[in-house]
Amino acid sequence: MGIYYKDRLKDVVVWRNPRQGDLRIGKLPRLTINYQLPALFFVVLGVLAILKYISLHSSFFDLGIFLTLFYKISHYGEWWHLFVGHAQPLMLIYAAIYKVLPESFAPLVVIVLQAFFLALPGFWILKRYGQFLFLLFALYFPLWFNALFDFHMDHLAVPLLFWFYFLVEDGRYKCTVLPAILLVFVKEPFALQTAACGVYLTVRGLHSVLHGQKIAGCHLLSAINWQSVTNYQQIIIGFFLISFGFGYFYLLINYIFPSLTGKMGYLSTSAFSWMGNSFGEIIRFIFIHPFTILKEILGTPRKIFYLVAVFGPFLFIPFLAPLYLIPAVPILLISLLSHDPNHYTYAHHYTAGLIAPVFMAFIKGLPKIEKLIGGLWLVICISLLFHILLSPSPISRIFWTNKVWNYGYQAYIPTERDRVIKETLKRFIPSDPKVAVSTQNALNWARLAHRRYYLAFPIGVTEPVPSHLWRNKTRNSTPVYAQYVVLDLKRPWYIVDQGCSWQTSEPLNLTRRELKVLGFSQDLGTIKWASCARETPIIWKSPSGRVYQGILEKVFIDLLSEVLKSYEILYENDGFLILKRIDL
Repeated sequence: MGIYYKDRLKDVVVWRNPRQGDLRIGKLPRLTINYQLPALFFVVLGVLAILKYISLHSSFFDLGIFLTLFYKISHYGEWWHLFVGHAQPLMLIYAAIYKVLPESFAPLVVIVLQAFFLALPGFWILKRYGQFLFLLFALYFPLWFNALFDFHMDHLAVPLLFWFYFLVEDGRYKCTVLPAILLVFVKEPFALQTAACGVYLTVRGLHSVLHGQKIAGCHLLSAINWQSVTNYQQIIIGFFLISFGFGYFYLLINYIFPSLTGKMGYLSTSAFSWMGNSFGEIIRFIFIHPFTILKEILGTPRKIFYLVAVFGPFLFIPFLAPLYLIPAVPILLISLLSHDPNHYTYAHHYTAGLIAPVFMAFIKGLPKIEKLIGGLWLVICISLLFHILLSPSPISRIFWTNKVWNYGYQAYIPTERDRVIKETLKRFIPSDPKVAVSTQNALNWARLAHRRYYLAFPIGVTEPVPSHLWRNKTRNSTPVYAQYVVLDLKRPWYIVDQGCSWQTSEPLNLTRRELKVLGFSQDLGTIKWASCARETPIIWKSPSGRVYQGILEKVFIDLLSEVLKSYEILYENDGFLILKRIDL
């Protein structure tokens, strides 16, 4: 087997194979070899994430959710939140930050740490492979979305998987158990990826054993040497990781989730119920109906585009090293078999588990095609093109066209209006964590999130929510209404997590009648970021079973007019509203 190494004298990346000799696979103009490049990458990610937060362009889904979870775990010891919705025990790391840092400072540390963990593999890649491959790593657009799309625990999968791969490359197979097991505790889908890492090690070890047996030309037992011992070590550790990953996932969906929430986590959602209602039924469906699965993937254009977006920046070269793609299989299957569009949208965090496997497969597949593509600059150019077209970075199309509320350049520029909103929140929203607040998805701030009940509008507004969101037969659940509602009509309109955040050709203008119904005393002018509300269909079912369905603009206006029957306007200015419940 060959290995990569970096020739520091010639500033090249070399594929060294004892049979074929050295194959030079990359040469760049000489730059200073130090850690300034990955440090700069980290700084850019961190600064952009901070600016997005302080300019009030983060969201309830999901930064707001995590901020309130960290707050409740650290201040109230509500450990069960580690297993409600998703199983994410590593949230304890960030909850500990909330325990020791000031509440206003803790959110900044959380999002900076996310940027750090995403940039961390860049230091390792630069050291092992040089500037060329680091540049390709930094250009890979999923990294940017994982850093700038609020906050998700999925980001930890990126350094953990790179750590796993590099330990394998170094032959330190026993040490691979640590990152693989930690991966399980990031979120329950990654337990399946841990099992896939075990499959990768097992296949790798079996291939080496069989390859070594063929070379030796003798019985397997007589061919055992130090190298074969390490091969068997891979197989043993591989089987352990397979058992641990599948065992933990089975325990979660059959015992832990049902006991806390009465549901089965991922498998209880409509995204996968078309294949079955249990893990076993879904697995059987996949094997029994392969053509149905293929039709599902090929018959959905957005899933085809998803695959192109993930593998296209590397010219599909990762498919030349399929062994290294084995750990990516569970994440790919979740995305491609789901009926939830969020799972196969390239701009979300669900690509986190693919970054390391795709990149490592690219590295291993590159020597097989380097001569055919006529030079490595083609890969750089294609990666740069994908980066400009798809990423949210400062050199991207999305950034400069400013047609997406979350990622245009204005999302990183705090304005006077943002300052006024934050001051108004401090003035009118009590800091008492027992006071329940409901806010639209596009408006998130620590003042709102640091409390027991932080809800997404209209949850807790038109009907109460239970005070306890976990299954507990011995404790009575008291209904909770949001005492305050915070809305900003000049931000993207949302019903819970359904809405739109892009700009269409014609901004929305409310009529005088609509303004009067909504209680506004002044004309709001053109509402730029609600323009897509007139063409966005939604359907949302409340906890009590009430269904909100129709075009977002009409549903939102009708809902707000209904809310004003139970809430009074406490503050209103330039489309920004703070409502207070009348009967509380």
